[in-house]
Amino acid sequence: MKLNKTLCALPLLSTLALQGCLIEDSEQNALTTTVNLTLSTLAVENQHLYEPNDELQVNYRLHADNLPNPHNVTVDFYLVHNEPEDDSEENTEESEVEGDHLLGSVIHEAIETGEFGYHAEFTIPRDLQHEGHYWIMAVVDPQDEIVESNEQDNHPHPENEDHVAGEFPYAEIEVQLHPGHEFKLTNIVLDGDSVILDTPDHHEGTGDLHSDIIGHIDAIYHGTNTAKARFEAEILIDGGFQPLKLWHADSKTYTDSQEIEFTYNGEDHFFGFDLFISDEQRAALYANYDADAYNNVLIRYDITDITESDDVEHDLNNSVVMSYPLYFFEGENTAQISSSAQVTAAGVTSNSQEYSLSGGFDKTYGDKKKIATSMDLGGLLKLDKENQGAIADAGGSFNVYVFNKKATLFRVGFNAQAFTDVAGTGDGTGWGSELVLFGSKIIDESHYKTEFIKTWNKEWEEERQIVSSSFFVGPIPVGVRAGVTGGLGFEFTLRFDGKLHAEGDVVSSYFDIWAKGGVEAGVASAGITAQFRIFDELLRLDSAADLTIIGQNGVDPKITYEFDLTNKLDVIKGDFGLFAEVRSVKWCKKKKWGIKIKYPCGIKKDNYYYWFYRTKGLYSKSWTIFAKDGEINL
Repeated sequence: MKLNKTLCALPLLSTLALQGCLIEDSEQNALTTTVNLTLSTLAVENQHLYEPNDELQVNYRLHADNLPNPHNVTVDFYLVHNEPEDDSEENTEESEVEGDHLLGSVIHEAIETGEFGYHAEFTIPRDLQHEGHYWIMAVVDPQDEIVESNEQDNHPHPENEDHVAGEFPYAEIEVQLHPGHEFKLTNIVLDGDSVILDTPDHHEGTGDLHSDIIGHIDAIYHGTNTAKARFEAEILIDGGFQPLKLWHADSKTYTDSQEIEFTYNGEDHFFGFDLFISDEQRAALYANYDADAYNNVLIRYDITDITESDDVEHDLNNSVVMSYPLYFFEGENTAQISSSAQVTAAGVTSNSQEYSLSGGFDKTYGDKKKIATSMDLGGLLKLDKENQGAIADAGGSFNVYVFNKKATLFRVGFNAQAFTDVAGTGDGTGWGSELVLFGSKIIDESHYKTEFIKTWNKEWEEERQIVSSSFFVGPIPVGVRAGVTGGLGFEFTLRFDGKLHAEGDVVSSYFDIWAKGGVEAGVASAGITAQFRIFDELLRLDSAADLTIIGQNGVDPKITYEFDLTNKLDVIKGDFGLFAEVRSVKWCKKKKWGIKIKYPCGIKKDNYYYWFYRTKGLYSKSWTIFAKDGEINL
C-alpha cells in the first residue's frame, strides 16, 4: 500500500531547529496485527572529521506498523563515545560508557502506518571530553507513549538477537577536540564601524575621560578550567603601532591593558572596551587627514594568556588587525559620514552671527544580537550676536535592542530662548519641552513671555515586553519573552530674569532586562537568570548666558556665558543567561558473542547553560563632555 503523505518533524516546543522532513513516499507490503515502532537505517550525510560545534546531518527511516490512529512519535538522538578497547577480550560485564550526549529530540507529527525517510540536523556538543570515534544512535518513543508489542527494537537492546548480532541502526563519526588550552578572537565590533574624532581645536574642554572608541570583542577559550588573558589595543600612526589606553571601571582610570576572564568554556564571551586616544595621537592622526579624500585607520587587537597554569597555549597568534574609516569633526565642515556612524561633537563654533557651545555623544553599548542600548545625548548654548539673545537646548533619546529587536524607550528635550535689544522688547522669549515615552507623547508644551521660570521634577516607572524568541540550551530549545523595566526622571529648570539659565538633571534613568520563559517537556526543565542592568544614566547641564550687560552704558556690548555638560553612565552590567536540566538515558556497553553493543541502561540528568552576558560593567564612568566659560563681544 502506497502512502502519499507529506509529513515533517514537528520541532520540540515548536522552536526546535532539528527538523526531520519526509523526503520520499514509503511502502508497506503487509500489515501485521501488532503495533511497533523502530528505525531501520541511520546514516550521516556530511561525513568528515568533526569538531565541537560543527553541524551534523543525519538521514534515517522510521517504521510504524499497524498504528490504529495517527500518533506523534518522538525520536531522541545520541552521540555515544566508542571507547578504544581490546577486541580480543570477551568483556561480557556491563559498564557505563564514558561520554554520551543527547543531540536532540525530533517530534514527528501525526504518524500513520508506513515507512518514512527523514533528515535532521544537530550540532556536535561543545562540551565533549573525549575525542575519537562516536556512534550516533536513536531511541524511538523514549517516554513509551505508544504501547507496542515489541519494545526491544526502539533502541539497541542486549536481549534483541538481531542487535546482539550487530544488526542495529547506527552511524559512526570521528571527532577531534579543540586544543586543551587555547584562546580565540571570534568577533570584533566597533560602534558605528568607524573612528570619529573631534579635531584638536574642538577637543579642548572635553575633559580627561572622554570616550573616543567604543566597542566589544567576542572571544572563546577552549580548556577545562577558568582562564585569564590580557587584552590590548594599538593604533597605526606614522607607520608604527602605538598603544591605546583602555578604560578600567574598577580603578576609574585608563590603563595600558584590560584583564579578561573566561568562566564558561567553549562559548563566546563578551568583553566591552572603551579606548582613549591621547592628544598627541589625535594631533598626529589629524596631521595626515585629508577631508576631501577617504581616510582610514588600522587598530590591532591582542589577547595574551596570563593564566596561572603549566599548560602551554596551543596557538600564540591571537592578534587581529582591523581597518576602519576615519572622520574628524570640523564644525560645519565635517566630512560626510555614513548613516551608520552618527556623531554629536563637543566644542565651540563661531561666525559673525552666532557663538555656540555644545557637547554630546551618540554611542551604542553592547551586542545587538543579545542586549544593547544606543543613546544620543546633548546640550547646547547658542549666543545670538545679531539678535542679541541666547538659546539653550538639552535632551536625549534612548533605544534598546533585545535579541536584535529595537525599541525606543524615550525621547526628552528642553528648550529656552531669550532675546533683548537696547529698548528691551524681548520678542520671542520663552520655553518649551517634550517627552515621548514608549511612543506616547507625555509632555508637549511651550510658552512665550518676557520673563519665566519653569522647573520639571518628575519620575516614571515602566515595564514593557519587547520580543519573544528561543535559544538552544544544550540540546533543548528554551522559549524566552524579554523586555525592559526601569525608570525615568528629570529635575531641570529653565529660567530667564535677564540671565538665561538651563540647569539641572536633563535625564536620570535606569533600565534593566526582564525575561520569562522556560520549558517543561517531560525530558527537560529550564529557566532564566536575569540580573542585568542595561544602563544607569545621569546627564546634567549647567549653563547660563547673561544678557543684562548687552546695552550697559551703550558701549562695549557683550554676553558672558558658562557651559558645563557632564555625564555619569553605568551600562551593560550583570548576568543574563538561560539554564536547562535535561533528563536523558544513560548508555552502557558490553560484548555478547564477540559483538560490541551499546544500549540504554538507566536515566541521568545533565545541566546546561547559555550565557548572553556575565560582565562586571566595563563602561562605568563619570566624565565632562564639554565645559567652558567666558564672554563674547557683540
